[in-house]
Amino acid sequence: MMCVDAAPADIVKRPGFKHAMETLDPRYTVPHPSSFSRTVIPKLKQTVDNFHMKRIEEVISKETSIAFSTDGLDCQDSERSAVYSFTLHFYKDNKLCSEVLFVKDLKPPVTGEVVKDFLTDCLQAIKALDKDGHPKLDIWAVTDEGSNLLKALRLMKLEGIIAGHHSCFNHNLQNVIKDAINATRGMEKSLKAFRDIATALSWSKKERATYKRICKANDARAVRLPVPNDTRWFGQLELMENGVLGEEGIKLYLATSNAGNSLNASDWKNAHGFVEIMKPFHSATKIEEGETYLTLSLVIPVLSILHEKTTSYTKNRAHNGFGILFARNILAS
Repeated sequence: MMCVDAAPADIVKRPGFKHAMETLDPRYTVPHPSSFSRTVIPKLKQTVDNFHMKRIEEVISKETSIAFSTDGLDCQDSERSAVYSFTLHFYKDNKLCSEVLFVKDLKPPVTGEVVKDFLTDCLQAIKALDKDGHPKLDIWAVTDEGSNLLKALRLMKLEGIIAGHHSCFNHNLQNVIKDAINATRGMEKSLKAFRDIATALSWSKKERATYKRICKANDARAVRLPVPNDTRWFGQLELMENGVLGEEGIKLYLATSNAGNSLNASDWKNAHGFVEIMKPFHSATKIEEGETYLTLSLVIPVLSILHEKTTSYTKNRAHNGFGILFARNILAS
């Protein structure tokens, strides 16, 4: 499950996995996740690689098209290296299959040309290209719109390696929610106000101590307001949700301290509307591996849930103001 299905090592701690193992063989003691990572998985790697490649070679010989997705994670170091993955998507027995085949640490400087070479090497390794570098079948790419990725794909398109490129569902979804935020009067301003307060409470020990002291004195709830490191919608949801949870304490803090930040009634309406609309949607998109990309099988159900939740929100007479506007803008987008 961990090697073939790319399941996380901590699956061994989950109740369902433990129950399955006890049912199969009550005498078996499931090792700790670190034991799997340190000993079991390395031993299985060659076997699993052979298993993957045998399946992929069969696909390449029979299918007329495949797709791959790739993503890069910048390492937070002075050299700015980046880890890139290569996932292949194909049909087998009338089912869509996805296999994470390669992960590589690209050394700096990471450019579009470097990413293009990595992707080309991956396609060569699975024998999707002939010895002259020409594709044996139609190859499509599905990625986000990172500058290095786009440049790499443009180069591959010019060389005739890939047939085309599409933006991933998650990137398009991010754009839909971003458009709805921009179209809703005051929503971006409210998000910025919450980010400013979160920054003050995160970077200033004095402000954080003042906030906790005020909450404790007034029996109010003190929460951690995360400062999002990115602009993805679920990072903003966490910010707004924690703000709503600690609303009483935050209001007391702003009223009795010299924080220099303020949240008005419209900001709180925006926060409540944003959370009520996006929270059930977040639950629908959170799959087993955590905050990761949606699998294709989840796209339609997730869109249905988003449409259902936002529609019911707009029809509820108890809701008014900016939350309604945001919900309508989500539907319109």
